[in-house]
Amino acid sequence: MVNRFKRFKLFISLSSLVFLILFAFFPKLVFFNQVFSASAPSAPIDLLTEGVTSPSNVTDHTPEFSAIYNDSDEADIANKYQIQVNDTPNFSSTFWDSGSSGTVMSNCSEGNRCADISYAGSTLNSSTTYYWRIKFWDDEGTGGGWSNSALLNTSLTCGDANPFSSPNLFQIDVNDTQATLYYASIANANNYYIAYSEKPNTFEHGTETNQGYSTGVLPFTINLLKSNTVYYFKVRGQNGCMSGNWSQEMSIKTRAKGFLAMIPFYKYTATSWLPLINKPTIVVQPKIKPTPTETVKIEESRKIEVTPISIPQSPIVKIPETKKRCFLWWCW
Repeated sequence: MVNRFKRFKLFISLSSLVFLILFAFFPKLVFFNQVFSASAPSAPIDLLTEGVTSPSNVTDHTPEFSAIYNDSDEADIANKYQIQVNDTPNFSSTFWDSGSSGTVMSNCSEGNRCADISYAGSTLNSSTTYYWRIKFWDDEGTGGGWSNSALLNTSLTCGDANPFSSPNLFQIDVNDTQATLYYASIANANNYYIAYSEKPNTFEHGTETNQGYSTGVLPFTINLLKSNTVYYFKVRGQNGCMSGNWSQEMSIKTRAKGFLAMIPFYKYTATSWLPLINKPTIVVQPKIKPTPTETVKIEESRKIEVTPISIPQSPIVKIPETKKRCFLWWCW
C-alpha cells in the first residue's frame, strides 16, 4: 500500500513538472482554451493602394498594396499573403490572384502595416475601376479570413514610347532561398519589372528593379524563395508609364535548405555545369607522310645545287701474321 502511494506521488510530481515546462516554453499550448490549438488571423483592415484609401487616379501600371495585420494571438507574425484583383466586386473570375497557397513575404507583427506588395498581373486598363482584397497566414501556417474589398480607379493614359525590345534573360544563379537574374538591358528602358511564380505562364509575385537607364548586363536578386522549389521567371522593360514585352520564361529549381552557394542555370538548359560562352573547338589535323612512290617536286627557281664533300679515309694498318707453335694440346 505504501509503495502504491509513493508511486502515485511520483506520478503527480512528474505531471506537474511537465505542465510547468510546457507553460514556460509553449504558453499557447496550455493557456486556458488554447490547449494544442491556435486561432486564425483576423481579416486585415485599413487597405491602401499607393498609400491612399480607394484612390481615383492611379497612374502606375504596377500599383502597391498594403494592409494592417490583425491576430488575436499577439505573439504571431504574418509571413504569407494572398491578394486577388478583379474588375467586378464579387471576384467571380479574378484579374490577378497571387496564389491560393500563400506568397512568402517579410515578417509582419500583429497590429502593424505590412510591407507594400506590387501588382504582378496582366496589364491594367485605363479609366477602369478595380477591386482588391487580401488575407494573411501566421507563422503557424494558419490562414486568416479575407478583408473587405477596396477599390482603385485607373488613369493610365501614357505618352511615353514603348521599350524597343524585350530583355534577354539568359542566366539565373540560385541557392536555397535566393535567385539572381542576369538579363541584357534595353536602350530606352528606365526600369524593369520581374514576375515569378511556382506555375508556368502565371502571375503570382513581382517586383520593380528601379535600375534606371543602363547598358550591358543587369543583375537583380530575388529573396525569400522556398527551398527545393521550381520557379518560373520573366522580365520586361518599362519606359516611364509604358510597359514593354516580356522576355522568354526561364525556370529554375532552388537548392535544398541550407545550401548557401550560388549555382548557375543558363538559358534553355536544366543543368548547372554548362559554360555560359561556348569555348572554341580546336581541330587537330593528322600528319600525312608521303608514300615511298611519291616524288616531291621543287620549282626551278628554288633548286639548290649541292657540291659533294669528299671525306678522307683513315689508312688501313695491316698486322703481320704470326705462326702458332703447338706441342700436344698446348699452343703459343
